[in-house]
Amino acid sequence: MRHSVGEMTNAKIAASFGADRILLNGIDVLNPEIAGLTDQSKVENPFKRRMAISAFIIILSMTISLVGLTNIIKYGYGYCGCLAIAIVVPFLTVGVYKKRKA
Repeated sequence: MRHSVGEMTNAKIAASFGADRILLNGIDVLNPEIAGLTDQSKVENPFKRRMAISAFIIILSMTISLVGLTNIIKYGYGYCGCLAIAIVVPFLTVGVYKKRKA
């Protein structure tokens, strides 16, 4: 039985919540600081800073859920496989050649 909300399937809803959980695991919500932002002491209103950080996290998590977390993982592992072929295989070949030569 396939349940859906409008055109959103259960898988899409679960992926969007999964993206939120991944992002929230990487940031301390009680002391939100993101590297690269302006000096924290220069911000006069911490409420505005917290609102900006919250908006950033929401936009980033929605972008991840729209792109699809499974697509990100699929392409990420695909590129890692290509890099492994491009890097690891030559090292193995050179290693076997040097071992036979010695």
